Amino acid sequence: MVDGIIFDMDGVLLDTETYGMDLSIRLAARFGYTLTPEMYRQTLGTPNLRSKEILQGYLGPAYPYEAVWDAFREELMALAREDRLPKKPGLGECLTGLQERSIPLALATSTPRYVVEVYLEHIPELRGAFAAVVCGTDVTQGKPAPDIFLLAARRLGVSPQRCLGVEDSTTGLTGLKAAGIPSVMIPDLIPYNDSMQELVTYRLSSLEELCPLVDRLR
Repeated sequence: MVDGIIFDMDGVLLDTETYGMDLSIRLAARFGYTLTPEMYRQTLGTPNLRSKEILQGYLGPAYPYEAVWDAFREELMALAREDRLPKKPGLGECLTGLQERSIPLALATSTPRYVVEVYLEHIPELRGAFAAVVCGTDVTQGKPAPDIFLLAARRLGVSPQRCLGVEDSTTGLTGLKAAGIPSVMIPDLIPYNDSMQELVTYRLSSLEELCPLVDRLR
């Protein structure tokens, strides 16, 4: 039985990971640093402080993480205000279909709340879709700790075991496993591999397959 669904945002609902990677590389170069795709992938799903640790570990303590992040954030929020952020295929149909099935939805994202609120206000498919929104700043320990997912389930009023968690990163999948929440992986920048087998309950190729999965499970 599925009584609630908890979504990651970037890379799952919004097709922002590839765009974000290219943008981060361009912004780092503006400050004289060579940021590689592999470095960026290490930050997927992680809170800002952890991302800063990772990138400064690669690029040195002088890497201007805050300046790059400020420019990154401003560009993405500007795109969101114009509803020009790229979206995952089937986003609107998926969320509408789940709402028609009376399944409460939560968002559990490491992205700071002030950014998420811009997205939720200006992206039509996301507006009003979620009964609960939990951001990285709402918990003491971010992903891969289970805290963000457990709080999302609690705010939905659904036991973790009766939720599904939809993620694209190893970091998020690890958190779902620790929370006892069955996981749905929809791969994005990080492809599925056999080492993820213990973390992934169901694997789909797109959001378009989520409603049919829910129907089978219900």
